[in-house]
Amino acid sequence: MTYKYNFKILLTKTTFPIWLGILIFLLLFSFVYTRTLPINPGRWYYTPSRLPPSKEYPLGTTMLGQNMVYIVPEALKNTITISAIGGCVGILIALILATAATLPKSNIIRNSFAYFIDVMCMIPGFPILMIVLYAWRAVLTLPLIGVIFGLIGWTFTARSIRGLLESLKTRLFIQLSYFSGASILDVLVKDIVPYILRYLMVGFINIMLWSVGQETFLSLFGAMKIEMVTIGTTIYWALQYQALFLGCWWWIVFPIIFLVIFIVSLYKVVMWIDTYVFVRRTMV
Repeated sequence: MTYKYNFKILLTKTTFPIWLGILIFLLLFSFVYTRTLPINPGRWYYTPSRLPPSKEYPLGTTMLGQNMVYIVPEALKNTITISAIGGCVGILIALILATAATLPKSNIIRNSFAYFIDVMCMIPGFPILMIVLYAWRAVLTLPLIGVIFGLIGWTFTARSIRGLLESLKTRLFIQLSYFSGASILDVLVKDIVPYILRYLMVGFINIMLWSVGQETFLSLFGAMKIEMVTIGTTIYWALQYQALFLGCWWWIVFPIIFLVIFIVSLYKVVMWIDTYVFVRRTMV
């Protein structure tokens, strides 16, 4: 069993270029546009406060005197950075531990890692994240937050990958690799990873989206470094100043809208790629 890659077929689909264009626009809006900003978006009172959306301020201003056109892309950029780092770290840990729980010849090693994965799946990650982030809040950086999310969010992905590897290791081509003298690393890199590449991609997106949710939810409790501009901290400050009750609805609505559009566009692009690029064919 192998894969053939049909990238050209995606261009013939109507909705894929639309979702891809939206995703690219949001990435450029977050990572390129923010480099051209004339001021630090996190500063307070550099614009008139509590102005509704207008021609001069398309997304309005906050009650802290911040321009939402500056705040939204900066917050989205930092949230994407945290979640992407968390996804990379999490999927790497999940693959390593799932391999250690499946492929070694020693039953003791396999059972030990399998038991460790099962135990970690039963431990709730949210309280651990809250304690760690509260304790380290003074030294938190964007990469460090992403690494912490990755160290916590790998559990169920590792269990799923372990199930895939359990079925794969009984396949004839895996056994032939072992009989030919290939090491566990060679079998993993050359035989297994290409076969489960599509699942690794989906697992990465799942951990990434989980990190987005955790960042937003933890920020509402003040566990994050609230001086950072993220989607979660933006909503946190809006709730602290009772933006909805005072009619400053754009302070909450626009960050949520941009985040939802990013998540939906990312999910759609990944699903299209998974459906039309990774096309299975049976080798006779």
